[in-house]
Amino acid sequence: MRTDWEAAIAGRRSSPTTCRAALRRARARGTPADCAARIVEMTKLGVRNLYLMPLLTFGLPEPEIAAFRDVVFPRLREAGLRGAR
Repeated sequence: MRTDWEAAIAGRRSSPTTCRAALRRARARGTPADCAARIVEMTKLGVRNLYLMPLLTFGLPEPEIAAFRDVVFPRLREAGLRGAR
């Protein structure tokens, strides 16, 4: 029986190289516009769900929420990835 850790490692080995590369780039920090561009790129590779982790884990992610509201979501709408308001 494999542990969850072993399954995660096995899954990593079987994921497409381009998808793994996109995920590595997505973990990098950047501007909200960079984030939106990476989400668009990852969507083209088949990624449908993301986990967003704020830089500070002990407080409310107010700067991140504002960045998504003001920059990321509008750019995703422009790319056709979010419904119009």
